[in-house]
Amino acid sequence: MLSGGAMVFSTGMVLIAIGVYVKARHWSDVTPAPFSTGNKRGRKINCDLCGKHDAIIQCRVHQLQLCADCVGEHYDFRSCAYVPSVRSAKAKAHSQSSS
Repeated sequence: MLSGGAMVFSTGMVLIAIGVYVKARHWSDVTPAPFSTGNKRGRKINCDLCGKHDAIIQCRVHQLQLCADCVGEHYDFRSCAYVPSVRSAKAKAHSQSSS
């Protein structure tokens, strides 16, 4: 009796999970992603100094996107603050609120 009840319960839970999954997939195709920003993750940004390579780091003081070659030319430990070039909106909001 106990094993039969467990089988009915687990089958019901699987059916509910499938229903929730299908509904979530349907709504993700229909509606756009919330909090969508213009800078999509993975989009390449060119270096502001040379314009040849992809930017990997941003100087927050001078608002420059820099590639690996140009970081050495721009580096000034007294005034510059560097962050990764592509960050999620959640990470940006967290870093601005803690400053």
